[in-house]
Amino acid sequence: MKLSRILLVAGCVLGLALPSTQSSAAVVNYSGNFVDMTPTPLEIGQSGMITSGGAGFGNAVLSLITGSLPANSMITFTYNFAGTLTSDFLSTSGGYSYNNGGVSYQGYTTATAPGGFGFSASYENSTPVAALALSSAQIDSTNSASVVIKNLSAGALSYVTAFMGTVTGSKNFTVAYNVSAVPVPAALPLFGLGLGALAAMRARSRKKEKQELAA
Repeated sequence: MKLSRILLVAGCVLGLALPSTQSSAAVVNYSGNFVDMTPTPLEIGQSGMITSGGAGFGNAVLSLITGSLPANSMITFTYNFAGTLTSDFLSTSGGYSYNNGGVSYQGYTTATAPGGFGFSASYENSTPVAALALSSAQIDSTNSASVVIKNLSAGALSYVTAFMGTVTGSKNFTVAYNVSAVPVPAALPLFGLGLGALAAMRARSRKKEKQELAA
């Protein structure tokens, strides 16, 4: 077996055997009224808890969380309600816009629950490309809900997450959040190394063939 193929196979095997890296989380606490709570700016490795404080009208719940998500990161919001939800609507959306080396990048994503509507789009110099911002929103049970927003772009992503509904009994609730780096399979860098070695070996082989033909 040629050296290039050995490197390629070895890189794939080692990559699949290694775990993906992820930042450890430092705890940062936020508290305030459950309308317009803003944990910002966010950093990879940050986590915290937002508490409603119990203020509001009747058993109505209104939560509006805005912030900015760093490049190549994701955030997870977990809503926990003290009472049982009797009506609910959860929505999240985000977008980015930046220039890099004269190239304009733009994208947006949105998701709602119940119903599961979602849409993501990204553009490079106004040309559609693979989505670099993704989101999901779902009502997990009569006592909880969750949101996930992923920013796969190289720029910051601004987002807003809103919950509207009513609960029986107590209307207090908490929102836990966690920011982490978007997991990248460890196999990818090693796989790229193997492809690079393969290309180098092919280039060397072609050069040798040309030298032999010229001799």
